[in-house]
Amino acid sequence: MKTPKTFPDWLSDVQDAYETALHWFETRTFVDVCSLPEVSRCAAQLAAVRRGIESEDQIESMIEYVVGRVEDDIRRDADLGDHKFHFVISYIHAHTPPEIIDELKADDVMMYVNDYWDLFDDNV
Repeated sequence: MKTPKTFPDWLSDVQDAYETALHWFETRTFVDVCSLPEVSRCAAQLAAVRRGIESEDQIESMIEYVVGRVEDDIRRDADLGDHKFHFVISYIHAHTPPEIIDELKADDVMMYVNDYWDLFDDNV
């Protein structure tokens, strides 16, 4: 799948990825939905699939990166009910280890998505 270029494209991509993940969560065929690190792992794996990344090393670096960030948030007392938010931020930031986007662009995309989509309305 083509990498989004504009902020509206990113918003659409993230929303579509979230809908796909919701299906996985609802059927519980892929991830333990009670575990934020597992939700982040799912987000990174989905980002890899959608960007056509097949290298196990790259996928593992994406997973390690986003799971590490979520575990840091948990240690800092993040709200453990914010599964949708953590999925979205993990999905977006999973694009930084393979250098699809840099950290600054990922932050900008996250701000745009947060401005145009309520990330705290219907948590998984």
